[in-house]
Amino acid sequence: MSNSKLRKVDSENRAFKSEWEHDYFFILNKDHKPQCLVCFQVLAVLKEYNLKRHYMTNHKQKFGKHSCESRKVVCDQLKKKLFQQKSLFTNETKQQEEALLASYFVTYELMKAKKALSDGELIKNCAIKMAEAFNENKVGNKFQTVPLSKQTVTRRLEDISNQISNNVKDIIANCSYFSIALDESTDVSDTNQLLIFVRAIKEDFTIFEELLKVCSLHSTTR
Repeated sequence: MSNSKLRKVDSENRAFKSEWEHDYFFILNKDHKPQCLVCFQVLAVLKEYNLKRHYMTNHKQKFGKHSCESRKVVCDQLKKKLFQQKSLFTNETKQQEEALLASYFVTYELMKAKKALSDGELIKNCAIKMAEAFNENKVGNKFQTVPLSKQTVTRRLEDISNQISNNVKDIIANCSYFSIALDESTDVSDTNQLLIFVRAIKEDFTIFEELLKVCSLHSTTR
């Protein structure tokens, strides 16, 4: 057999026929794959034989009794149900992303204010109470979904710290010039701390300054 006759079935240029929606309860999903409206299974190949076999094997007993017109009604109901589920999933994903972002915002503010990481739960409770005071129950319910336990805030803080560290490293690696400045301070336990600052000039000639590292000096500072 010549190479021109060798081709994969799933690469053939087949078009989805509208009557397959009513005949076999299939639609094309966003990936241009046939998806069953009844069980939501996605088939790999857009071929009438595959759609018909799936319907005959799994769903004919339940839907085979419907006439042509009633099948259209059932098909519309199934499509509506599928789209509602997709919409619900999209909304839930969006709310989860918003709650995650809010968690990072609160963690960042706690870090800047040098507050205890356990204060995240207090902030959450205060936000919920304020929403209730303004009769904004929907907003209060959203605040309920924001993860702000001490363990969660600790992980968020580590993520933020790593992100800042990576950004500084990238700027230093790609800058035109940079310099180092040293300063000494003492913490609450009377331990000397060496503060290392970096100042860099980026390729667009903007100046960047940041604390690079803090080192404890347990021996003499001379």
